[in-house]
Amino acid sequence: MRKSDFEHLEARLTFRNRTSNYTVGEKEFRVVREFREKGLVFEVPRKSCALGHALDFEVTLRGAAKSCRLIGAGRVIEVDAVDDELQTIVIEFFQYSEPEWSKLRELYASRQEEILSLLQNIRGF
Repeated sequence: MRKSDFEHLEARLTFRNRTSNYTVGEKEFRVVREFREKGLVFEVPRKSCALGHALDFEVTLRGAAKSCRLIGAGRVIEVDAVDDELQTIVIEFFQYSEPEWSKLRELYASRQEEILSLLQNIRGF
């Protein structure tokens, strides 16, 4: 086992809401929930955006001695309340770098495979 086997791969989202001019920065709580074909599902502060809002975004994956960044623009196509402070949003990209998006998805998928392999080795599967 290596130290990197236990390092967390963190997904960070920062965005500026073009529609309301609201900005969500690095220090605010965000969690990636799902990767879509041309978009992401994120947990963000409640009322930071609404259905149909246009966003300029930056997604960064960091950790496990690797990192990747995607900058682009997208539209909020779904919003679901999580609790009084958070909501889940689906961002569909309309302007982004295909190569960077592929790199980001591959990095995330490879880290998931590394974790699965580690767990299989620990359990002896």
